[in-house]
Amino acid sequence: AGLIKEVKTKDDSGYLFKRLVNEYWKYYSYSFYGVGVSQARLNIEGMIAPDVKVYSSLMRTQTTYIPDGTSVSTKHKKTYQYDYYGNNIRTIDFGKYDGNETGEYDKVERHTEYINDTTLWIHVPRRTYTKGFASNNDNSWQTSSDIKFYYDDQNELGQLNGKGLLTKTEKYYNASNFITARMSYDTY
Repeated sequence: AGLIKEVKTKDDSGYLFKRLVNEYWKYYSYSFYGVGVSQARLNIEGMIAPDVKVYSSLMRTQTTYIPDGTSVSTKHKKTYQYDYYGNNIRTIDFGKYDGNETGEYDKVERHTEYINDTTLWIHVPRRTYTKGFASNNDNSWQTSSDIKFYYDDQNELGQLNGKGLLTKTEKYYNASNFITARMSYDTY
């Protein structure tokens, strides 16, 4: 329903530079006015409102094919995972992809942890971090970025106290240092 399935990029002579193929997760949840409520029925002025099924589509995989002038294309693949609320919690970029999802060398993972306050209707990132397989001698996973988000002037990670206004971030600089940024808001 209006989602991009495939994109082909060609030059004026019709030579294919790149082909992008998207696949989606299609799911539904019961809700009322967009609020996910598991099989809920609302009583409005004595009238029972029926369950409303809300259909959603979320990116499942994105595969890019780049022709190399022969019948073979270089293939790059990304996969996406989501939490119950539809927040993207993990993206795996396989880099050059040969069909083997266990190959580690080009693989990069981006993770996002969320604060999901259903009472306040706030869904905000708590932390995002990216790790990749290092090509150093120990061939281990290495963190390449890490950002922590603080809200409503709270000093503890993952705490909300109001509107969910971002008031501080801590960005990974190296193994022992983070760079801190603080935000303030006017009263408007």
